[in-house]
Amino acid sequence: MEIKNEELELTRVILTSFFRIHRHFGKWLHATMINNDLNVPQFIILQSMPPGQIVPQKIVGKKLLFPKSTLSSSVDGLVSLGFLQRIISEENRREVSLLVTEAGKEKLQAVYNDPDGLHQKMTAILTQYPKESIDILLEMHSQLYELMLQEETTEIGGKASDKTLS
Repeated sequence: MEIKNEELELTRVILTSFFRIHRHFGKWLHATMINNDLNVPQFIILQSMPPGQIVPQKIVGKKLLFPKSTLSSSVDGLVSLGFLQRIISEENRREVSLLVTEAGKEKLQAVYNDPDGLHQKMTAILTQYPKESIDILLEMHSQLYELMLQEETTEIGGKASDKTLS
């Protein structure tokens, strides 16, 4: 399939837009993590955990697609900081589950409330848009993501899955 010049230009403009936004998110995220004494993988793990639910570590790893070493070292750090609790299965000692502690919930809330952090900056920006515009944006992102998963599935000849931790 040959791509027309106008289609190519539209793709370039959209990709550039995504890259610019992604660059700002990255800068804001790294600054927020430095302010809160976490690294990005630790924050992503903490944020992905459903409050009050015990989740097998291997499920967390599958959902987040972290290399085992990144997952393991990040979980170790969160456990040593008191933000996660490891729970070892009595039936299978090799099966490890995770639970966010009260300190972990408080840390996550502190990150969200950081006045110079990603969440506060993004909230300030989003309040400038009507809810309908945000709904359209989220729907378009969802559709784009689903099409990307379909393309990925077609490329590898397998079955794509992106289940949440709940």
